[in-house]
Amino acid sequence: RISFSFDADLLDSLERRQPRTYAAILEADHRSRAAHGGHGAALAAPYPPLLLPLVGPAEKRTAVLWGKADLERRLGGAPEGMWLPANAADDESLEAVASAGLRFTVLAPRQAQAVRPSGAPPETPWLAVGPETLGTPRPYLWRSRRPGGPSLAIFFHRQDISPGRIYDSLPFAVLGSRSPAAAREQVVEVGQRLANRLIDAFTVNDAVVLDWSHVVADT
Repeated sequence: RISFSFDADLLDSLERRQPRTYAAILEADHRSRAAHGGHGAALAAPYPPLLLPLVGPAEKRTAVLWGKADLERRLGGAPEGMWLPANAADDESLEAVASAGLRFTVLAPRQAQAVRPSGAPPETPWLAVGPETLGTPRPYLWRSRRPGGPSLAIFFHRQDISPGRIYDSLPFAVLGSRSPAAAREQVVEVGQRLANRLIDAFTVNDAVVLDWSHVVADT
């Protein structure tokens, strides 16, 4: 029901040492494809897992293509998105992802500086944004500055609703002096809080376009 990504080396290890877990991961993507009109939940990852802005154009293209091919071999179908290590990206990295036939990636809110409505006239001013003001539930569109270059959908993750932050108090409840029943109730309560935060985070928004010249590369 959610997007997920695994490094190719980790999947190799799981395939050898934990075949049931590995099979469950593949089954999860198959189920997501069946439930969402062929759109699977699995995201590819570059292989090897390089910080793409720190390597040359050939290494970028190779890592993207190898990562996509590895997951496609495992799933029996092409992945639609790619998770970049540490969300590190620059123009060449995003162009390599888009040119490989992938349709979207995920970045951090701090990487966006300005947005404007999709299809707006060139003279339309850009609206400055930051981590606190960027509308993260909506997708954005990055366009290559190269004439005739590709485009790529960008999703920005929400750090304020990450499970790690919601579960901050969980270890103290489980490891403290509470009874097992009380600890179980705490787990359910924290899980419900996370679910509520996720639901509350989504609203209906118009699509906007994001120009990479107004984005800070996370290197």
